[in-house]
Amino acid sequence: MTSGKTAAAEASDKESASTEGLDASQSRLGAYLSPLSFSAPQYVEQSAWLDHGPFAFWLIEALKPRSFVELGTHGGYSYFAFCQAVKAMKLDTQCYAVDHWKGDEHAGHYDEEIYKRVSSYNESHYASFSRLVRATFDEAVEHFEDGSVDLLHIDGRHFYDDVVHDYETWRPKLSDRAVVLFHDTNVREQGFGVFILWAELKDKFPSFEFLHGHGLGVLGYGEKLPDGITEFFAASENTDATIEIRQAYSRLGSAFKAANEASRTQSHIMDHLAHMADQLAHMTDQLATQHEEAKAEAARAYAVEMELTEKVAVVESLAHERQKKALEMLNAQKVWRAALELELEGREHVIRSLRNSTSWRITAPIRFFRRMPQMIVGTSGRAIARAVRTIYRLAPLPDGAKRRVAEGVYKLTKPVLGRTAVYRDWEITRTTKRKAPPKRLPEKAVPWEVARPIENDYSVAVPFSFKPIPAPPRLAVIVHLYYEQMTPEFQRYFKNIPWPFDVFITTDSPAKKSIIEGFFHGWGADKVWGVGKVEVRVTENRGRDIAPKLIGFKDIYDKYDFVLHLHSKWSDHAGVLTNWRGYLLETLLGSEEIVYSVFEAYGRTPDLGIIAAQHFEPVRHWINWGGNFKLAKALGKRMGITLRSDKDVLDFPSGSMFWARTAALKPLLDLHLTFSDFAEEQSQIDETLAHAIER
Repeated sequence: MTSGKTAAAEASDKESASTEGLDASQSRLGAYLSPLSFSAPQYVEQSAWLDHGPFAFWLIEALKPRSFVELGTHGGYSYFAFCQAVKAMKLDTQCYAVDHWKGDEHAGHYDEEIYKRVSSYNESHYASFSRLVRATFDEAVEHFEDGSVDLLHIDGRHFYDDVVHDYETWRPKLSDRAVVLFHDTNVREQGFGVFILWAELKDKFPSFEFLHGHGLGVLGYGEKLPDGITEFFAASENTDATIEIRQAYSRLGSAFKAANEASRTQSHIMDHLAHMADQLAHMTDQLATQHEEAKAEAARAYAVEMELTEKVAVVESLAHERQKKALEMLNAQKVWRAALELELEGREHVIRSLRNSTSWRITAPIRFFRRMPQMIVGTSGRAIARAVRTIYRLAPLPDGAKRRVAEGVYKLTKPVLGRTAVYRDWEITRTTKRKAPPKRLPEKAVPWEVARPIENDYSVAVPFSFKPIPAPPRLAVIVHLYYEQMTPEFQRYFKNIPWPFDVFITTDSPAKKSIIEGFFHGWGADKVWGVGKVEVRVTENRGRDIAPKLIGFKDIYDKYDFVLHLHSKWSDHAGVLTNWRGYLLETLLGSEEIVYSVFEAYGRTPDLGIIAAQHFEPVRHWINWGGNFKLAKALGKRMGITLRSDKDVLDFPSGSMFWARTAALKPLLDLHLTFSDFAEEQSQIDETLAHAIER
């Protein structure tokens, strides 16, 4: 027989070896773990550093730093973990947290509340040895002496260039027993570059790297490290020891993290339960109130029912009597109507007999000659009026004498001139107490009145008798507000537009712009569809309202299908025109129904370009080319439009307010006019490019 170990002996050897390995492992961990490593963090903040709290406790105990600086504190979890260990060990360590507390691309940007929370906790727990330095890392470094920092934690912005810059900037401040911590050494996304710098440094100095919690690199920079720290770094050369240390701190960190999550979950649950309890109590109160209201409503309904029952009985008792009286009245009306028809038939018989009589036919020439003067006056009235006006203008008399002569002539010739525009001008002047008859034009030929007579100047009445519901348009409202104090008036009318729309406003000074913008601050919040864009621009004071609306916002027309042109019209040169602006606004957008009707018309008529108000009646006889025909003819030629005569019927949006398809305005916009094309404002009332464009 050959000698050898029995099965029992071999089992005993394996058990002994396993026990020795366990003892060695426990012995190694004992050197890198301490009771302080198992402490629970007193300050808990949601952080990527949660897993490393236990190691922070051990490191403070093993290193016993004279000074500790953290670059990038954010919510404060890592910093206060170190401070907690310093306080527990009763060390004489000076701690500094450096951060501007505004955030960055990796930590995210945050408000002032984070700094207030961190500052408050620091003051109440660690003010005797801890200070928050609110500055950039480069600003703060000047306040630390070279060779004074024993423990440096770098956790700022994590791009490679930033981490290298922070390390190199603070390296002169490290002492001969310094340890440097780099967080996020195990992150390779979002442009993080800490792992690159760590790979460059870990072989040049004693080092150890934890892989959990996004990675934590521990670098032994100083040459005179304490023994416990030296032994810790030596363990990194032993694979088994490295694995055991990593596993131990990973498990401890996970336990802290899980406990924190459980605490947060419990807190959320309690908050949710409290909220539900409040809601339940509120609903209970509401149900009780509704029950009482229902009881009261039932009582009122019963009382109303009894009252109605009594009234029905009274009505039924009266119904028969009223029906009887109604029949009597109907019969009386029939008798009366029959009597009237008989009387009318008798009178018509008398008239027919009269017209068929010999005397009526004989006197026909006499009646004709009696009407002839009226016919002659009606035909020649305008020609006479123009002659009178020309003589007035050219007569070599003082203005006062002219006015007195004119007053006498107008009074004497009222039967002839009473229906002419000249006579109406004089009437307006007399009633508004102007000093002289208004000049229809400067010293030039009197323009023809070319408006359609009101008898055949047909328009569509709005709103329509039915309520149309057209599709919401892409609409821009373009307004020139020379008189900024009128802004609230226009805002009231804007609220009649039943869809979202954008408002573009021009004015002529920054001061007016500021006032208008103030009126629109918070405007339109009551509209169901919300508020569109409101933009105010300052433009040159040229071309009245025409140039600002066409040129000031020429860049926006292509973005909309429809525009509404408005302006703060103030016609103070004649009292009769005071209400012109109000008339135009009321007609164009005086109610939602009117606006619906406008777009119903556009929807039914694809080639309809502009919708304007019927002429304001006091200006109907002023609808003419004035001194603008030559300007308008030249402008039309550039647009491919031929104007033949200033005597043709003219129609245009008098007052310069209207709805329009942007396509209808495109030929005018394509002329690429500029403000320099328009004359400077000198209170002109005619003969300008703006007046020509209006026509």
